Amino acid sequence: MILLSGPPGFGKTTLAHIVAQQAGYKTLEINASDDRSAATVTTRIKNAIDAGSGLASDGKPTCVVIDEIDGASGGGDAVRLLLWDCD
Repeated sequence: MILLSGPPGFGKTTLAHIVAQQAGYKTLEINASDDRSAATVTTRIKNAIDAGSGLASDGKPTCVVIDEIDGASGGGDAVRLLLWDCD
């Protein structure tokens, strides 16, 4: 997991996409502030990971880019839940 932080418009999301593609990953992007709750964000992330491992993945690993996690209420909870599930 990599956390990029900085002011809006600085290119964090673009950088995440470029690095993932250069490393051979397929990218899926989720905007966490669209849902506004940690539980919903966590569910969307799990669904994106599951969808990324299907037939359309072309055998590439999936990098899920989570944009604006700070915009979701309890955004830190969503990150903690993800880390717990990855254990």
